[in-house]
Amino acid sequence: MKRNVPLFIGCTVFLALFILTIAGVITNLTFNLFSVSLVPAQQIVTEVIVLLFWLGLNHFYLRQRVSWRFSFRRWYLVLPVIVVLLGDATLKPHFTFDWAHILWALGLGLAIGVVEEYVFRGLLVNYLATEFRLGAGLTATLSALTFAVVHIANLSDGDLINTVAQVLAACGIGFFFAVIYLITKNLWLPIIGHTLIDSFDQLAFGTLSNTAGTSLVTSSVYAVFFVLLGVYLLRKNRLQPGLRHVTEHQPSFGPHYSNRRLWIDPWKTVLVCLIPPLELLIVPLAIKLVHGQLGRVIIMDLVFLLGFCGALWLYGSVLKADWPRFKRHWLRNSLWAIGGVFVSYAILAAVRLVLKPLAVGSGPDVLSIQPALVSFAASLTVLLAPFTEEIIFRHALFYQWKQRGILTWLMFILSAVLFGLVHWNNFDGNIIAMVPYMAVGAWYALIYYWSHNIWQNIMTHFLFDFIQFLGAVLVLVVTLLQG
Repeated sequence: MKRNVPLFIGCTVFLALFILTIAGVITNLTFNLFSVSLVPAQQIVTEVIVLLFWLGLNHFYLRQRVSWRFSFRRWYLVLPVIVVLLGDATLKPHFTFDWAHILWALGLGLAIGVVEEYVFRGLLVNYLATEFRLGAGLTATLSALTFAVVHIANLSDGDLINTVAQVLAACGIGFFFAVIYLITKNLWLPIIGHTLIDSFDQLAFGTLSNTAGTSLVTSSVYAVFFVLLGVYLLRKNRLQPGLRHVTEHQPSFGPHYSNRRLWIDPWKTVLVCLIPPLELLIVPLAIKLVHGQLGRVIIMDLVFLLGFCGALWLYGSVLKADWPRFKRHWLRNSLWAIGGVFVSYAILAAVRLVLKPLAVGSGPDVLSIQPALVSFAASLTVLLAPFTEEIIFRHALFYQWKQRGILTWLMFILSAVLFGLVHWNNFDGNIIAMVPYMAVGAWYALIYYWSHNIWQNIMTHFLFDFIQFLGAVLVLVVTLLQG
């Protein structure tokens, strides 16, 4: 069973970054819709959304009983964070002391502290100790390394040295906080320590970005100090391998669910979910290597063809299993698909009408601004999209999570939002213009939920997209006849 530890760690890192990104997008979209600009409030709301996701995932999937019991016993274990406060105070802070800044700093520090300690100390430490039966030292080390790896994402700020410094500090402090939790079974102690550090930095530097309040020297000191202190505490308390089993349930990864639930393969799920972001990243880079519109469109088609093949390779068995039931009543199911297309266009029209005051367009008219042959080549991707997107957004991100209570509907919302965002390049990053497609994505998820057959979705989606392909064919034919 321990061979699955790297997979579990990898999934945790992916989910931590993925959910934080999606929560940030949802928060920004909501605040922009209401024309509200409060950066600290947006950050706090983002953390709340992230926390709700992890609470749901734990309740319905991981099922770890995280200890929220608060006790003043051993409160002195939090005192070593003073080293961080003193060290950060040497990095040219610019304190802003007024009630507004203090309250925002405490609120943001607490929100981040609760989320990150719940995930990396509460869930991760419990799962590694109880499910994989790892020793206390290895459990704390893996918790620290996972926490540190997540901070590599801060490299997006463009400062390599500061990112390395933050990763070092996160590794040392994360190890120490994991040891505190292992010793006391009191998650509030690392939460308090984490809150003190982040609140102090928010007051001192006005941000928690890695471009402020970090130093390679101080971070190295933090890493060495807290690792040595954590090792000392572990040796002193002589913890036995594994925590007491706080819940009796079957392992979370494996074919153990009842007939009402599908077995979720985490490895396949992660891989298939990487296809859309890779396509969005690779296509703009690849087309720069080719001159001429037709060549660029062909490159784009090839990239999407690879995504299509990858999705089929991972989940082709789902299509194969559902096809006989769809074919048995193909006429009825096809009529339902045609009706689903009409509903899809009605949803698009209705949502765009609601968003009309925000000047939401329907996107560029590809057929009117490109030559006929280029339009035809570009439209070929719509023949692949129904298969790829239904496998990813409806099966991997929604249907396989059915019968899991609130988590099912959290994934329903997530799959719909991501389906809209995958059309990023179609609307030049205009998130408001993607909202109608989020609504259509929710409609397709309901079709799958009611029909229990992915081919019903594929057929509906195919007919919806086929209209664009048919338009491109007609334009090409008219152009050839006129030529």
